[in-house]
Amino acid sequence: MDINELKALWHEQDSRLESNLRLNNQILFQMKMDKTNNEFRRLMSMEKRSSLIPGFIAIVVICYLTIIHSSSLIYLVCGILSLIIFTIFFIFSIIRIIGFSNLSCYDESVIKVQKEMANLKKQMFRFRKIELMTAPIFVAAFFPLGVKVVHHYDVNLFSAHYILTVVIASVIAIGIGMWSYRIFYDKRIASVETLLKSIADFENTSNPEV
Repeated sequence: MDINELKALWHEQDSRLESNLRLNNQILFQMKMDKTNNEFRRLMSMEKRSSLIPGFIAIVVICYLTIIHSSSLIYLVCGILSLIIFTIFFIFSIIRIIGFSNLSCYDESVIKVQKEMANLKKQMFRFRKIELMTAPIFVAAFFPLGVKVVHHYDVNLFSAHYILTVVIASVIAIGIGMWSYRIFYDKRIASVETLLKSIADFENTSNPEV
């Protein structure tokens, strides 16, 4: 075998190796994108199960309770205020679901998805602040209606017992809300951001000339 044949054989082997390397990189890249999109779907599914469906049921229940006690002005006002606040929560849930459903790594650049994820994260943080700030108002408004339905007892809105109960219930509600956000949203979103960063780094490594 002369030198030209050796060069040709070497070039062929080098081409095969480069082709296999590109194929492996493509497969790894696709696996990372699939994993990221699965996380997006999990976030959307989690939002539906934890907020959208229970929120819709709660709105129907509050609306029903408000109607059957609408003869009393105080319960009518409390019911309408509770309904307005919970409807806002429900709308926030729909916006989050739409945001998660629009996120995808398949047809867009990873950098664009990272920016969209950052914007969605900021939006969720604003929603969180509104939800936590209005939680005491919701508790104060719904508590008289809830007690009326469960215990058939008229709550004195100016009593120390009512105020203390609202304060304690609000603290518990805010604590549970912050905990659930941290467990169900913050950790998953951090995981998605890590995956997106790894995809971007992998992309840069696989295409150093870009």
